[in-house]
Amino acid sequence: MAESYKGMAKGIAEGEQKKAIEIAKNMLDLGLEVSVIAKASGLSAAEVESLKSVQ
Repeated sequence: MAESYKGMAKGIAEGEQKKAIEIAKNMLDLGLEVSVIAKASGLSAAEVESLKSVQ
């Protein structure tokens, strides 16, 4: 039973991370600064920078 809660928590965390990345990409498209995006999304500045090259 405890394993199913761990799995559920992991799935939720992964979903939150994907949503943060999606939001950060949209903010990059809007031309916002990396520091603002990092603060708003909860991602690190390095993570946001890495999204620039993906787009």
